[in-house]
Amino acid sequence: MLKLKKILLILTITLVFTGMMFLIPGVLYAAPSVSPASATIEVGATQQFTASGFPVGGSGINWQSLPITGIATIDSSGLATGVSPGTVTIRAYKTVGASTHEAFASLTVIPAGPPPTLVSIDVTPVNPSINIGATQQFTATGNYSSGPTQDITNSVAWSSSDTLIATIVVNSGLATGVSDGSVTITATLDTISGNTGLTVNPAVNPTGQIVWDGNKGTDSLRCDLLDTSSERTESGWIHWIITQGSDVTDAELVLGGSGSGTYGINAQHGGSIHFFTPYFDVTSLTAVMNYSGTLGDNPQFNISDYCPGTGTTETGCIEVIKTTDDKVAPGTPFVFSISLGGQTITITTDGTYSGSGKFCDLTIGQEYTITETTTGYTTTVSLDGTDYSSGTSGAVPVPVEGDGKIWFHNDPGTPPPPPPPSPGSIIINKIFIDGKISSGTFEFAIYDAEADGNLVTTASITITDSSSGSTQVTGLTINQTYWVEETSGPGTNIVPGPGVRLSVVAAENPTADNTVTFVNDPGTPPPKVKVLGIEKAVVEEEVEVLGIEEEVIEELPYTGFNFIFSLAGILLIMAGGILAATIFLPRKKGEIS
Repeated sequence: MLKLKKILLILTITLVFTGMMFLIPGVLYAAPSVSPASATIEVGATQQFTASGFPVGGSGINWQSLPITGIATIDSSGLATGVSPGTVTIRAYKTVGASTHEAFASLTVIPAGPPPTLVSIDVTPVNPSINIGATQQFTATGNYSSGPTQDITNSVAWSSSDTLIATIVVNSGLATGVSDGSVTITATLDTISGNTGLTVNPAVNPTGQIVWDGNKGTDSLRCDLLDTSSERTESGWIHWIITQGSDVTDAELVLGGSGSGTYGINAQHGGSIHFFTPYFDVTSLTAVMNYSGTLGDNPQFNISDYCPGTGTTETGCIEVIKTTDDKVAPGTPFVFSISLGGQTITITTDGTYSGSGKFCDLTIGQEYTITETTTGYTTTVSLDGTDYSSGTSGAVPVPVEGDGKIWFHNDPGTPPPPPPPSPGSIIINKIFIDGKISSGTFEFAIYDAEADGNLVTTASITITDSSSGSTQVTGLTINQTYWVEETSGPGTNIVPGPGVRLSVVAAENPTADNTVTFVNDPGTPPPKVKVLGIEKAVVEEEVEVLGIEEEVIEELPYTGFNFIFSLAGILLIMAGGILAATIFLPRKKGEIS
């Protein structure tokens, strides 16, 4: 008999333990999900979906777009493509044994916007001149109804109005001077055209040559001279001057290095010869003037002024150097703004009471105003690092070489006041599930999760003849975490539960990510909500099972898998309990043991 009891005891323990193994996964099974839960794309665009939470084993994850109506397709990796306007359900599913596990998402396909159309064509350089036998490269820039401009030089058809004066390669825009005169150079794409002029001068029979030594002068970057002459255009220019040229009868300027082309004289007066050429990178440019006649003694060959042009893609930086005296604590931040583009930078001083930062992606040749916006200090500013004057801003051009620079220095004066908190807010939702409550006022407390849980403010939601309501709590700090608790009293709050505080981050313009929801259903168990045919029970607590802390699970689907495992676990545990009772309960005399 003792041996039989031992066997039955072992069987009891086995049944209970096995039942728990079935019950635990049945209760805690984390459902599969698809991310993003919803998305919107245009026809022809794509959206990548990902699946998670599926059990291991079995087949791989399969994807479907439902219904199959030609609205969207999806491949084996979860990449969906919009085909026609409409809304579909994206299904991810996997088979493990006899069970199929699935999750869903929504995809909306909207009509694609109209493609940009070509509106006009700009041809540059504008009205250049070359000598007979010299070449000139033209560029075509397309302006579109939307989006950025595009270089379409090799897409247009090029033509010259008189090929006896100048020819041009039809697919590249390279023109060659044939005889003296003027022509119109045209670039055409579909029905849109753009043009400019080209002057061809007689060839120079040089008797001498002078080479540019790279001298640009200290004031040569002068985009402020735009439109002061017909040669100074938005496409950019370089203005060359050679002195002692009174006795020069003819000349041509030949560019090399980063430049190209041969250019005729634009003007000759006051003993100087003037050339205007398109803009080229002056840091690697070479130039030679071939001339007929005689140059005087000690001629100067200089760039007088240049500008990359308002449409240039060349960019540079302006460096801001910040210093203070030793009364301003190291680590103090100072904020600076720039007049164009909306950039700001913050410079924090170090142990040497100084710091620096840069504004970049600025147009070369453009002048920008830099302003110190930190208040409360006596500020001086300098454009050379030595001569300071009172003020909080200064105008700095962006040079071709190196960075533009501006210096700011602060005496302490009155320390700046602390910045006011950024205005942030959160949204609180209140929902009734079964309709037993149709109105009422519900109270909430908002706590600072980052300051020992101190109470910040309270809020209330009054609902009249409806099943839900919401309120927006303002006056909070952007990006700060808060706890929200419903304080209406016991018995009214079912989800997340009485006394439970939900965590939420405040935002300037709150969305679903900055929203908490409280659900009420007095006197009934937590509801199951059907989504796409799947029942969901809402669970939001941290649980510990067999010493292992599980993650907080929200909207945990209660599927058939859960039910079968839970029922099997309960039945096994009950069988173990009955067997234990059979073994250990006392029996009356005469009963068979």
